[in-house]
Amino acid sequence: MKKTCHIFPAAILAAIVCWAQTRVSGADATSGNQLADFQTTAISDATLTIAPGVYRVGCVSYSYPARTTFTLTQYTIASVSQAGQATLTLAGNWVNSSIHYGDTIHISGATGSGCSGLNALQTIANLPAPNQVTINWNSTGCAYGANSAKFGAKPEATGTAYIYGDYAGNLTLEMPAAAGLIAVGAGPAAPVTIQNSTPKFAPDGIPIAFVTIASSGNGSWGTVTDSQAVASATSRAAAAAIDPNAVPKLGGGGYLTVVKNL
Repeated sequence: MKKTCHIFPAAILAAIVCWAQTRVSGADATSGNQLADFQTTAISDATLTIAPGVYRVGCVSYSYPARTTFTLTQYTIASVSQAGQATLTLAGNWVNSSIHYGDTIHISGATGSGCSGLNALQTIANLPAPNQVTINWNSTGCAYGANSAKFGAKPEATGTAYIYGDYAGNLTLEMPAAAGLIAVGAGPAAPVTIQNSTPKFAPDGIPIAFVTIASSGNGSWGTVTDSQAVASATSRAAAAAIDPNAVPKLGGGGYLTVVKNL
């Protein structure tokens, strides 16, 4: 059975159709090859590199004219306060936007009397200074061995991370929270790193690749799998059929009858 649902001005429907289109398009700025857009490669155990490219959400295009990298980074913990919530002082500053309140980061290698519980997945409770992180762990009985532990290191790290372009134009890496690793992004536009207990491609984003996480080196990149649609293809959300007999052309003045098969 066919039921007429709505009648739209053609210009309005054209805008709706445009918004429903999403795709990866354009060409790698270094190779000129459209199929090389956002090609993702693990160039080392610690570093992913993503080729330049352009992606589109609806009628808006987002360009990344140079390569983007995501690097797994570990920080030496210089000292640990004794408090109800431990404040870690790192040997260097953590990179802005690489860690966030509520993230779970693994610590490995801590020595000192009463400090064995520090070697675990810890939740960030505060970021009091560029080189300090407060975690939700009671350290009152810990006499920490200076510089013994690494923040963002997990010998048994596993999981899968997902790379996609979000609806706002951000190249995004979604990390598994249980891995406890820190990925630092760098590129022509500041890439976004987030955690999720069940990471996946954003439903309103453009899939680029997914990457397995291996345990070597206290956490490393494993196998990269490309997840892009064919570069020239356009994926449309087709919730309704358009009656071609009611559409003389897309443009001003005409009207479209949208029909739905029931």
